[in-house]
Amino acid sequence: MKLSNRGRKYLESIKRPKDSIISEEETKKLLKQKNIPSTDALVNFQKYLSGITIIEPFRKRKFDFHLFSKIKNGNNLQFEKIDEVYYLSGCISDEIAQFSFDLSSKGEIITFSYEDEPIIIYSSFFQKIEEYAFKAKKADWYENEEYYDLVDNLPLKKFLKSKFTKVNECSCTYFEIWENGSSFIEIGRWLGEKRKYLHVYGKNKQETSNIINQLKNDKVIN
Repeated sequence: MKLSNRGRKYLESIKRPKDSIISEEETKKLLKQKNIPSTDALVNFQKYLSGITIIEPFRKRKFDFHLFSKIKNGNNLQFEKIDEVYYLSGCISDEIAQFSFDLSSKGEIITFSYEDEPIIIYSSFFQKIEEYAFKAKKADWYENEEYYDLVDNLPLKKFLKSKFTKVNECSCTYFEIWENGSSFIEIGRWLGEKRKYLHVYGKNKQETSNIINQLKNDKVIN
């Protein structure tokens, strides 16, 4: 996945510690020492994201990315292998979330369920950058405080396609953002679960209330 112009500019605006910038050859060497395959996704994670902190524009929560640096060579890096996919812990952290995040060797951001099943939250770590870059442009909007359980996906799809446009660079099978100029809707997975939630933002509180009331009346959310 390549970053959009908006995502690239957002990433370039974030200060990155110099000691987190190491060569691709050194990254591959360190991964080999840990018996982890040097996939393109992991090499790119180190190249573009390792060492940075991004801040969620609405709630100001910090989201950290880290793999290797010139000071830390990953001595505390832990991983497990499930069905030929490697899951690395300690590379991604959220100061608020009660669940920890792991990075897969495919570049996915995941959490584990209570049954220790990997649950994909984002299909690419670049999506998290795109999400925050998108939200940063609307940081003065209103965020409805509630997260709603998504009950019926079929009428929701009809509703979204008739009134909204999908923000493709932010969206995948597991996480989506839809906008219409005066509001946007976020759909994602509850941490540690495959169930999905729906969350609404708008230029003002009334915009979000109108959407939520309609979706409740249509029995899409509860």
